[in-house]
Amino acid sequence: MMKDEAARSDRAREDAINQLPLPYSEALRLRSAGIADTLIAEILGVEPDVLPSVYALAEDKITTILTRTQSDHRRREN
Repeated sequence: MMKDEAARSDRAREDAINQLPLPYSEALRLRSAGIADTLIAEILGVEPDVLPSVYALAEDKITTILTRTQSDHRRREN
């Protein structure tokens, strides 16, 4: 992937994270910052064993947002 494509991809992912409900975006941002899962769970007010599901759901939501955004862009181009 070229630099411009990588930057666009990072920007698109950040835009998608901004569209997530707060607990999901917060969980992903904290994880990206290297915060321990036990602390993330405490901040979110959930049990640590729930976090894998929170992360998976957040990633699924991001995939949906990015797919929808790409479809919207393609429709506008045609």
